[in-house]
Amino acid sequence: MNIAEAVIALPCSMDEWDAESAYAWSALQRSDMSTPTGLRLRPTLQSLLNGSRRPADACNNERERLMLVLALGKIMWSLSESASFPIDRLVLEGLRNSQNRLLEVLDGFVQFPTAMWNTHTKKQVARAVHTTHLIHMTHVYGAGELMSLVFPLIRHMLQRRMEDSREIKTRLRQWAAGNPGKVRTVAHHCAQALALVRQFPENLTIEPFNVFHAGLALMVTARLMPTNNPGHVRSQGLRIDYLGTPDDPICQSINAWVEKGGDEILSVHGVPAICSEEGSRQLLEETAEALQRNKVWGIAQNLFSIVMQIRAGDLNFDFHK
Repeated sequence: MNIAEAVIALPCSMDEWDAESAYAWSALQRSDMSTPTGLRLRPTLQSLLNGSRRPADACNNERERLMLVLALGKIMWSLSESASFPIDRLVLEGLRNSQNRLLEVLDGFVQFPTAMWNTHTKKQVARAVHTTHLIHMTHVYGAGELMSLVFPLIRHMLQRRMEDSREIKTRLRQWAAGNPGKVRTVAHHCAQALALVRQFPENLTIEPFNVFHAGLALMVTARLMPTNNPGHVRSQGLRIDYLGTPDDPICQSINAWVEKGGDEILSVHGVPAICSEEGSRQLLEETAEALQRNKVWGIAQNLFSIVMQIRAGDLNFDFHK
């Protein structure tokens, strides 16, 4: 079933679900509501995408926000799948425009857990973390053919199928050359997803998958970024996994880099320079450690084993030779 086509109302808040009596539930209803029915999913999605409704005004509670983000993410997945088939360039351009609009709307739902910590309950922060995880990973999977190439590349490299590896590396270089801004955007969202798991672990079922995919995608996109001339000295560092708010000077510097690029030395927790060969090894180490810390879901240990195989394989992720 396509969730965006479902004729359903958006869910009520967790406070209403947790009400211990009909009287308590009734007390939570707004006085100006004649019937306790919420917004409808499909009309709300339409109003968001055509711009008649802003994300900030589209939902009354955290469960509505999560449902809308899930539905938009599912639409993005469907569009990405469609774009992977051989289609006319004019149609492909229309798909890309639709994807860009979806990502623009999704960004309006982003919340900032670091800013919420002192003003919201732990449950509210946890729900914001869940929603923000989904937004970050939708950006990663909405980045053209990147994720459809990353895993075949790693598989071919582990199997020492060098000709197949070279072919995929060429396609990744072409993708990066045509989308330099997208490379930076994906790297930023991957770094942010990893930081969320590290600073706000909630043992969500999606956490092991996000760590695994974000870690490997960050490693690849970091090595796809242009390298500087040997004699060029970079002036400053930039920690792209920094969690802050839009008015934070560090976040503003990160956003400026995502939009325009620059010569900063890019880093994340435990990795002083992500664009280097040593940085790739350190990213694998950080990814493995994050998976190993997750003791709740067994899949985390399976993914940990795969990352360790990649690390032991001593693979060459240099895309500039």
